[in-house]
Amino acid sequence: MYEQYLEQLGFKDFTPIQKASFFAYQKKTNIVGVAPTGTGKTLAYGIPVIEHIKSNLVDVQVIILLPTQELIHQVHHMLESLRPTIKIKKVIGQDYEQTLHKVVSHPPHVLITTPHKLLSLIETYHLSTKFVKDIIFDEADMFFETDFLTDIEKVLRKTNYERLHLYSASLSNTMKPVINKYFGNYQLVSETKALTPKIQYYAIEASIDQKLEQLKHIVTQIKPYLGLIFVSKKEDIEAIEMALGSVTKVISISSKDTAKLRLQKMKRIQALEFEWVVTSDVMARGIDLTVSHVISYDIPRPLSFWMHRVGRTGRMGQSGIAITLYHQRERESIVKLIDQGYPLKKATVKKGEIVLRRVRKQEEQVVMTHKKPTQVKPNYKKKMRALRGKK
Repeated sequence: MYEQYLEQLGFKDFTPIQKASFFAYQKKTNIVGVAPTGTGKTLAYGIPVIEHIKSNLVDVQVIILLPTQELIHQVHHMLESLRPTIKIKKVIGQDYEQTLHKVVSHPPHVLITTPHKLLSLIETYHLSTKFVKDIIFDEADMFFETDFLTDIEKVLRKTNYERLHLYSASLSNTMKPVINKYFGNYQLVSETKALTPKIQYYAIEASIDQKLEQLKHIVTQIKPYLGLIFVSKKEDIEAIEMALGSVTKVISISSKDTAKLRLQKMKRIQALEFEWVVTSDVMARGIDLTVSHVISYDIPRPLSFWMHRVGRTGRMGQSGIAITLYHQRERESIVKLIDQGYPLKKATVKKGEIVLRRVRKQEEQVVMTHKKPTQVKPNYKKKMRALRGKK
C-alpha cells in the first residue's frame, strides 16, 4: 500500500505507525494516532490524505492544523513534493491580507495553518470548507497544553468535514473530552512501543551559581553533530548564548525572534553552521532535525516537557545522548523521571567523555529514592554514604 512513495522518499520501508495509519485510513472513520516523536507521524496521515485528493476539484479538501509556524513550514516542505499535481498552501501569522484573499479566491487542495488563522479565513474572508474531507490535528498534545482549546472547538463547529485525524506523542487527560465529544467511534492507532529510542540518559548535579560554568565545560568537551540546549526561562536564553559564544559555535531561537528571523535561523541550523542551539521548549515539538545531543539546562514545568526535550534525539532508530543539569532542590523531579522508566545515571564530563560517577555500581540511579526512616538506626549515616557512593 502506497509503495510508490518509498523510492520517492528514499525509504526502505514504512514505520509501524505509518503502516497502521494506512490500514486505518481505509476504514473511513476518525483516527487518533499515538506514537513517539521521530516515528514518522506526518507521513502517516500525509500520504493517504494526499493520495486521495481529487486534483480536478479546485477547492480545499484537506486541512492540516499545527501549533507553531516552524512546524507549518516543516510539514509543508515534507508534503509538497509527494504529489506535484496538487496545490499545497501554508498560511502563517506573517501572511498579509492580499495573501489571505488569494487563498480564498484560488483555494489550494491542502491548507496548512494554525486553528486561529483558519478561523480568520472562515469568519473574515469566508473561506469555503464545503469540500473538506479530512481535518488533521498534528502535534495535538501541544495544542492542549496551551490556549488553543477554544479555537479548536470553534473550528470543529464552523468547518465542514468528513473525517477527523489527531496525531500526538501522548494522550493527555485534557484531550479526552474533546475526543469524546467530536471523534465519536474512532480508531485508535497506537505504536508507542514500536520504536524504542536508543538514548543514553545522564544527570549532572550542579549548584545554581555554578550551573552556567558547568554548561560551558560540557559544550567545550563534547562535539555534537548538532546539540540542543533547552532553557525554561526565556530571559535566560540570550545570556546563555552570549556566555557560550566564546567557546563554541552557538545560536539561539526564542519567541522574541520574528517569524522571518526564526525561519532564517532554522535554515542555518539545518545547514549545520552551529554546534549548539539554545532554545525554549518551542523546539521540543515536531521539529525535524538530526540531533545527537540534548541538554536540559533545568527541569521544566510541567515535567512532561522534559520528555519532549529528550525526544529530539534518538529519532528514527538513531542513537542519542540526553544530559540533564539539576541542583539539589530538583532531585525529586529526577526521581519521578526514573520511576517513569528513564534510566538516568549520575555522571560527570572528563576529557571529552561522559563518565559515570560510580564505577562499582554503574547501574545505580542518579539519586536516592529511599526516604530516611523516622527512627534512625545505628550507623545510618555511614550506610547512606555508602549507598550514595560517598567516602
